[in-house]
Amino acid sequence: MLLEARDRVGGRAFSHPIEGLPLRAELGAEFIHGPAAETMALLRETASAALDLGGESWRRQNGELLRDDDGFLEWAALFDRARLLTHDESVDSYLKRFEVSEITRRAARGARDFVEGFEA
Repeated sequence: MLLEARDRVGGRAFSHPIEGLPLRAELGAEFIHGPAAETMALLRETASAALDLGGESWRRQNGELLRDDDGFLEWAALFDRARLLTHDESVDSYLKRFEVSEITRRAARGARDFVEGFEA
């Protein structure tokens, strides 16, 4: 049994479409990505906690709950490689170098979507 307090699945997490924009806005719960030392310090300060989801990712598409196998680890690896840069560079410039190879194009596209939808 799935019990929800709202008239939709998701509880506090809610992806809301915005007219004229290709991506949805995230209203409500968020995810903590990576070690996030500052975020963890705030959680400790407020006696709050974070839940580890165990690496599984799910998405809702057309009212159906689907396992999200979008290559998160592939494009997250591109962000890890960015730590090796010796100079500042825009995300756009950095990702363009990975878009020339068929092997890395998918990862670069996913990384770009992440930055545009989450950070930008």
